[in-house]
Amino acid sequence: MANSENAYNITKTGDGLTLINYLSAYFYNKEQLLQRANISESKFEHLTKLGIMPKPSYKITLGLTCQSALGEYDSSESLEYFAKGYTRWLVMLKELARPEDARTIFAQDYAKHLSQLKCDGFNCLDDKVDQGLELHIQQEWQHFSEGTYGLCTRSGLVQDIVAKELASMIINELLQQAPLNQQQTQTLNNAVNLLDNASALFAPHERARSSRQKLVLDVRQQFNLPGIG
Repeated sequence: MANSENAYNITKTGDGLTLINYLSAYFYNKEQLLQRANISESKFEHLTKLGIMPKPSYKITLGLTCQSALGEYDSSESLEYFAKGYTRWLVMLKELARPEDARTIFAQDYAKHLSQLKCDGFNCLDDKVDQGLELHIQQEWQHFSEGTYGLCTRSGLVQDIVAKELASMIINELLQQAPLNQQQTQTLNNAVNLLDNASALFAPHERARSSRQKLVLDVRQQFNLPGIG
């Protein structure tokens, strides 16, 4: 997994082309996803209708104009883009005897990764990762199945989802306590780095208002944090 913004190498030759470059570099279109997961389109659509395969994170429509000696032709094409990590999720879904078990697996993985991060010293006061965890995970499943986390995390999978959510809670809590002492500043830096590792770069038109801009880049600048090398 890349650790810095420098890992994203996108040629900025205009908003449209930059968007296509970004999606092509960090997402799979539907055809690519099906090929890598070795799954039929009919099976894929069935899993999507069950609500256990996340929806695409981006949908784009391209207008096409072709000119030749035989005249001009206009058409359009729609493309769907999915987080690359969904390949692993699809492979897992294919092997389930009971598709409904996908929600249970998501919940168990969420609780496991959250517990590990807490053991690593990432703690916050928000009750939804404590007494309210069951409801929180249900809400997180909805965001996952809608494709939201395929857009805003690097993999779209549980490990990055948990890291993003917990880090965001910690950062927001510390921002409410500023000015910070040395220990709090170190805690803030650790949380910002955790979020940076889990967060997507976001599409060019989204970056200025993204959570990564507000809680990683802006916070690093505000508190003069070193960032990831």
